[in-house]
Amino acid sequence: MKAVQADITTFNNIEFARRQSKKEADTFVDLVGKGMSERYGQIPDAVMAQANREIETILSSNCASLFIAAHDIVAFAKENNIPVGPGRGSAPASLVNYALGITNIDPLPFGLVFELFFAPEHEVSITLDIGSAGQSQVLRHAAEQYAPIAEGERAFSLKLLAWDILDKLQLMQEILPETKAIDRLADPNTFALLKQGNTEGIMMLEWNTSFLPSPRFEFNNFDDIAVFIALATPANREVLAEYDKRRNSWREDKVALHPCTANILKDTYGLLLFLEQIVKILNECSGFGLSEGASVCRSIFSNKNGKMEKERKNSFVEACINNGIPRKESHAIWAMMVSRTPYYRLKSHAVAYGILAYQMAYFKAHAPKYFHEITTDNCEMCESSQL
Repeated sequence: MKAVQADITTFNNIEFARRQSKKEADTFVDLVGKGMSERYGQIPDAVMAQANREIETILSSNCASLFIAAHDIVAFAKENNIPVGPGRGSAPASLVNYALGITNIDPLPFGLVFELFFAPEHEVSITLDIGSAGQSQVLRHAAEQYAPIAEGERAFSLKLLAWDILDKLQLMQEILPETKAIDRLADPNTFALLKQGNTEGIMMLEWNTSFLPSPRFEFNNFDDIAVFIALATPANREVLAEYDKRRNSWREDKVALHPCTANILKDTYGLLLFLEQIVKILNECSGFGLSEGASVCRSIFSNKNGKMEKERKNSFVEACINNGIPRKESHAIWAMMVSRTPYYRLKSHAVAYGILAYQMAYFKAHAPKYFHEITTDNCEMCESSQL
């Protein structure tokens, strides 16, 4: 690729044309295959099927160069000991991104939806969180490797954002290197700390007294962390309180609007909270494919009123009826999906930032002195040669 000169203080958005050579396509497939083997070893059939489906979709949209570039930039950062975030926005929903190291989240256990990240008819974008201290070095590498394209050709982009939280987490990991338990997201000491309400200094979670009628929100597991991050806004205060209430009294046999929604909403105690849940309801209840479901999900939010919404509602209801769901229940399911449209969130983003919050909580539980020093920028050890 052609090297360019660029002002690295402003060069943080790399734009690509939607075109790819056969060499790029082959390189992309090889990189994904290698990454899948490194991530999984013996790759389960279901995982391989999902990877192949994503590869086919990406290649058919001529987008291989975006993923190659993102893989290269992340690899460059890691080779130079510059921290990179686990993912942001909808990018963690892609198994290909996970295989390439662009994200560090396996989307399958979390039930994330690739189609909410990648839609051939929409502009595709990947955002990378980079440690602030190494940002200029990463931007210089990106500027040298990837030339901006001609105006009017933009079809997808890669954005680089600096974030000092990542630098702080890297320091914590250097101080407390034996952290295998952190990846399991279920450390007892971490959740004991969170249950005490000791969230000061932990990104996203230190707000936990601001949005609830009760004194504090109790974090019992990682799902609670992700839900809190998704809902921690004044507009969602009542929903978060309802989630808090239901999880202490929820029964698996509680009646849902229809059996097709029950399994999808059971992890959130019957509450519809995430965009991923909407796509799955559209798929399960009406028989829409995941791609069509993601498209309808996007359109619900961009065209809540008017003729288009009515047409989509009618299409959904008729599809549900053809799928054996009574008309009354079909209308009720649609009404549930559109009732809180401005406030649904991407689970993929909540999980990604939830992992960062959990990591901070883990270090606070296991190395509280250094956690305080690092988060308050008062770490003498960090300035010494002990690291």
